[in-house]
Amino acid sequence: MPTVSTDDQLRTLLAQPMPDTIAEAVARMKAIENILGPHDGLYPFTLLYRLTTEAVGAKPDTFWEDPKMLARLDVYFAEAFFDALRRWLGPDPESAPSAWKVLFRARHTADISKLRRALAGMNAHINRDLGECLTQVWAELGKAPDDGTAMHRDFERVNEVLAETEPVAKQKLFERWLREIEEAVGEVDDLLALWSIDKARDLAWTNGQAQFALRDAPALREKLLSGTDKMAGFLGSLILGV
Repeated sequence: MPTVSTDDQLRTLLAQPMPDTIAEAVARMKAIENILGPHDGLYPFTLLYRLTTEAVGAKPDTFWEDPKMLARLDVYFAEAFFDALRRWLGPDPESAPSAWKVLFRARHTADISKLRRALAGMNAHINRDLGECLTQVWAELGKAPDDGTAMHRDFERVNEVLAETEPVAKQKLFERWLREIEEAVGEVDDLLALWSIDKARDLAWTNGQAQFALRDAPALREKLLSGTDKMAGFLGSLILGV
């Protein structure tokens, strides 16, 4: 019997509807990891993203002020990644966001470290997707929360969870590629000078507020999102060195 290709397996998986819960989103990420395998160029980001999403989902409801709203944001956020990959593997790959195409195009390019691939994915996902996902949640609420509100405090507390997860994520990310650890250590300072997850998330919140404020001016909102996408794509190119 003919072997089903990796991309065909991904297409079948990604044809499923948007997940409803963090647990469902994590299960889909695990399925993507299993299809890709550790040597695929998309594996490092998928692994890192799954670990951080699991960590957020593992916190008790009492850790958050509005756990239902945070879970809703996480589901939209996961779907943004699934949709970008779905578009890239679909009949019109160019419909995928520019920020993601940088990583997808370098998927099989040799001599790009796992660290760079993981950070390039986080750059696309946070700098491009997160602001838009916030607006999707706020559209359901009918308003955008101000800074300092419960949702904003929960949004900032995610940074604490990411910081807690970082050591575990690094160990998992490099456990199969121990020879890259020394190379990665030499890259970290340069890469962090280009991109900071805390700063990127702060900017995404502000970007989401701007997008939401332009909800009644769709053409202008689209220009804002397009500019954000292109800038994230440019930064992704710097991170990957392509």
